[in-house]
Amino acid sequence: MNNETRITIVNGNLHVENAHITFKNFEGRSDQYNMNGAKSFALVVPEEFVDMLQANGWKLRIKPDTKGEGDFVTLKVKVKFNNQGPGVYLNSVGRATKLNDATVGMLDHIRMTNIAMIIRPYDWALNGNSGRTAYLQAMEAEQIIDAISAKYQAQEYAQPVDVDVQDPSMIENF
Repeated sequence: MNNETRITIVNGNLHVENAHITFKNFEGRSDQYNMNGAKSFALVVPEEFVDMLQANGWKLRIKPDTKGEGDFVTLKVKVKFNNQGPGVYLNSVGRATKLNDATVGMLDHIRMTNIAMIIRPYDWALNGNSGRTAYLQAMEAEQIIDAISAKYQAQEYAQPVDVDVQDPSMIENF
């Protein structure tokens, strides 16, 4: 399986496969970087996509390395539930659940893999300033879950578990 992030631009929107995200704040908690209720996350942008995104007007940030692995580039993505979306789906033990404004905060507390998303731009101009804001339009992800939790979660759903416990992308083995 190829775990490399792929980003394409389709009708002005970013389509991202195998995304890696950081600085998760799906709950919208207030901190030194976020006002209360502002849900967001940062998409980690691989080096080979930086020039393409910048040439298309996306504002990227370079984040300093704190773990000795080198600096990395991110795109801040806002998550705002309204008539336009987003549609956020979490697959856990073979069951997909659509998350909403009240439940999307759970993504802050779980590990995910196979993340795919569509990000739409919002170009703005105000008082002589202009820019582009990235908004999540749709997202799907699989929850990484340990084998014991998977067993009991499947019982709660009253369906048989069809999960390969040898596949590390689906099950976290200790």
